[in-house]
Amino acid sequence: MRVFAGLFIKCQQLKNQSGIGLVESLVAIAILGVSAVAFITGLSTGAVSVNTLDQEVTAHRLMTSQMEELKAERYDSSGRSYQIIKTPANYSISLNVKTIENSDSDLQSITVSVSYRGSLLSKLETYKANW
Repeated sequence: MRVFAGLFIKCQQLKNQSGIGLVESLVAIAILGVSAVAFITGLSTGAVSVNTLDQEVTAHRLMTSQMEELKAERYDSSGRSYQIIKTPANYSISLNVKTIENSDSDLQSITVSVSYRGSLLSKLETYKANW
């Protein structure tokens, strides 16, 4: 008998308890939605940052390669024969060669500019002399 009485009391206690209400459910869904939006925004910002860094690293690599190519070439007093290296799609390199006047030897200032889709990413300047 005691066993049945204990089960009866337990059943009565369960009947008196209510489940999750509508307000609690809506609050939980709202918190979950805000968390999901914050997470997706973070992922999007991270992807943009990685893309920007990739462009900058590629620009630096291209500038370094172009400078090495310029060092290997013979001095050209006009600066027109310097070759521009091949670039990946959407990247471009431009050279600006200026002869420095009033110097003891032939001296040039060479500026290498790297652009991505027409937007300047980076610029580097060096000097070349005719020794």
